Amino acid sequence: MKSLELKDAKEPLYQYTKALKGNPLLLLISGKPVAALVSTDDLDWETLSLSQNPKFMRIIEKSRKSFKKKGGLSTEQMRRKTGSR
Repeated sequence: MKSLELKDAKEPLYQYTKALKGNPLLLLISGKPVAALVSTDDLDWETLSLSQNPKFMRIIEKSRKSFKKKGGLSTEQMRRKTGSR
């Protein structure tokens, strides 16, 4: 992942977004991350919104811990079971 100190940014924001090519650009202030530019080409708005929702992310983390501890069906097993792709 590339990073950019905001004080060193010389180009308009648009120019940085054109250069993403699927890789995020981490924006820094004094070496500390403050934001990231991420391409949304292969990302739907629902996924983007949910990934930024702390309550949803807590549910996902709780589910992952439960899966590790108690087991369950993997995504692939669920797809086979339901006939989904």
